[in-house]
Amino acid sequence: MALEKSDIKTCLGSLRVRDYKLKHNVSSYDFKKLNKETKDRYHITINYDKAYYGYYFYEPISFVSFCEIENVLRPLFKKYNLFDGEETHTVCDFPIINGPSMSHEYFSTKEIESVEAFEPLRQEMQRIIDDYSLPFIDKYSNLENVADEISRLKFEDVCSFVNPLGSGLIRAALILKMTGHISFKRRLNEFYNFSCDFYIRKKNECGENHWRTKECLSTVLAMNEFFCEDLESLGFRFDHIWEK
Repeated sequence: MALEKSDIKTCLGSLRVRDYKLKHNVSSYDFKKLNKETKDRYHITINYDKAYYGYYFYEPISFVSFCEIENVLRPLFKKYNLFDGEETHTVCDFPIINGPSMSHEYFSTKEIESVEAFEPLRQEMQRIIDDYSLPFIDKYSNLENVADEISRLKFEDVCSFVNPLGSGLIRAALILKMTGHISFKRRLNEFYNFSCDFYIRKKNECGENHWRTKECLSTVLAMNEFFCEDLESLGFRFDHIWEK
């Protein structure tokens, strides 16, 4: 008997995820948990796609959303037209990047045609949840641990860990600033220089009116506003990018 959409909740509901509630979200199911004191949100997402006889399921992805970070960034991103959504995560763990590298290929090649056929995937999902997803959430539900990780990461890996939606670099810099991390000025200098250089490159490649150029400019302007005093202390003049 072919797997129906109504069977998906049965399949995923067989997973053990402590204190989390299973919620449907368009083409995924999320295991969600709310910290009632801080209003921080934790969730583990499992996406699925319709196949010919059944469905493809994908490896669990875990997210942590810090209320104190996202509430500050939401109006800034909206003002500069970087992102106008209401619900965003702060950090994430994509197993294809950060965890068991075999899992994506393992999942994406298995079309599940019945509830019974889901069992091998259930076991693999449970392994990822137990070994990667829940430990990730436990470790990075502490903002100081997130800041320590940002300080250690190579530049190119920052936005694989910090949510890039809106601007991952602004989000990462804010986390370092709000935790008073020793690496804040060093990384802000790095993030701002990259953002300015990227804007200039896109302007030269695409022209001033291209949407990508405008998006890059908005990121620079948002950083100028939000980190004004910090950037000035680093010796930046806010007209320097217009001179290139």
